[in-house]
Amino acid sequence: MSYDLKTRGIKDFRRYVDRLTKAVRDPLEGSVGTNTTFRARFYPISSDPTPIVYTSGSVDPADYSLDRESGVLEFDSAPSAQPTMTYKWSNMTDDTVVNLLASGVEEMESRWPRRFKMVDSDGTTVIYPEDATEINVVDSGGSDPTCGNDTFSTSLAEIRFLMACANYAWLSETMGRSAVGDFMYREDRGITVDKRRVPLNIGIALENADKAVKATMRGAQAKYYTDGSHLGEAQLSPHTKDYFANFEWQTDSRDEDYRTNYAGTGG
Repeated sequence: MSYDLKTRGIKDFRRYVDRLTKAVRDPLEGSVGTNTTFRARFYPISSDPTPIVYTSGSVDPADYSLDRESGVLEFDSAPSAQPTMTYKWSNMTDDTVVNLLASGVEEMESRWPRRFKMVDSDGTTVIYPEDATEINVVDSGGSDPTCGNDTFSTSLAEIRFLMACANYAWLSETMGRSAVGDFMYREDRGITVDKRRVPLNIGIALENADKAVKATMRGAQAKYYTDGSHLGEAQLSPHTKDYFANFEWQTDSRDEDYRTNYAGTGG
């Protein structure tokens, strides 16, 4: 089974890069009475785990609809008690995460080309990730790529490499927006807001992310090339006959086992 960015990928991204925050029995904003529309304080809301809504007890999911991106919950009928909800939320929607993961695959290929590609369920190359039902990472033949003794979907080293690339892609996009929009301004006879340090700080984070990409790539390569061929071969320096005759004492010392003979001890 190939690595699907829209299932495994989202979960791994939430685990490695953008950790979810849990809200327990969080009161939903809205007036109790005839009102059927309420809103969670924090959103986007993650689909995993499934949010649980309470009034006097837990509410059947069939009795309401939830827009996870905006946090808006619409009941079929007005609740008689203030509703609460237990859920996990993030700063990114699932669609945003999928797009970052797709950018991560592209970054991964640009750093270490292996002809990996993203295909949907029928094997067609994905152009618009958010429109695909599945986004599987496969090799040029359409299979789960073989990575050393494992496959891509079962290799922790490869997953860490992908997540590092997705994080780098995220910070790169953030850096671009911050460089354009974060500056110093002052209201007329008011406060001064200085955001010039924001792109500089993101730049520091981006440098660290680049180091993480390089480190995880080396780890993935060590597992991918089981014979160590990615390390290359040593080119020995040439020596003269005089050097070997007069200075290459190590070979004779090893061959004659001179390790037990020391100056002043005889033997």
